[in-house]
Amino acid sequence: LVSGRRSWFDRYILAPIARLALPRLVERSVPAHVAGGVGAGLGLLGLVVILSGFPAFGLLIAIAGALGLGLGETLAGLRDEQGAARAGSAAIAALSGLAVAALGWQDFRVSGEDIAPVLALMLIILGILAERAGLYRFRRRWWASPPAYLLVLFPAALAGIVTWGLALASIYAIVTLTSAIETLRGQV
Repeated sequence: LVSGRRSWFDRYILAPIARLALPRLVERSVPAHVAGGVGAGLGLLGLVVILSGFPAFGLLIAIAGALGLGLGETLAGLRDEQGAARAGSAAIAALSGLAVAALGWQDFRVSGEDIAPVLALMLIILGILAERAGLYRFRRRWWASPPAYLLVLFPAALAGIVTWGLALASIYAIVTLTSAIETLRGQV
């Protein structure tokens, strides 16, 4: 269930954590919404920390929140709760978009330059388009996913160059979108 996922983030980051955590969560009958709720709480805490002036630490907490939401989504899938699984997937995308927006806004507040919010908005739009164009059955493993953008941004946030991280993540989104469009064109 977990290792068959197509996204590199899901397969190489979430799957090992899920293999460790899911047996314990299932054994204790932890509901999917509880695991997802913990992830959402961590995600919100991450957003607050980013906006408080600690972008790298806040981004790390937001990534942990995305992982918690991913565990909740996987638990919902195990229990055939498709609505909860879709809600978890949407929450991961929303958290990722909000974290990108918070990084752009925080960088603008610190530097006064408006390039970071513009890049953040561009990344959010490109990420949405790439998700819409990347049908699951045609998805390539290297294509971006919402939490993957956060991992791409993390080293730049750690180094204090958020604008460069937003630019790099935007390029990743452009390459993903281009590949998704060409893959769809090949199917027509």
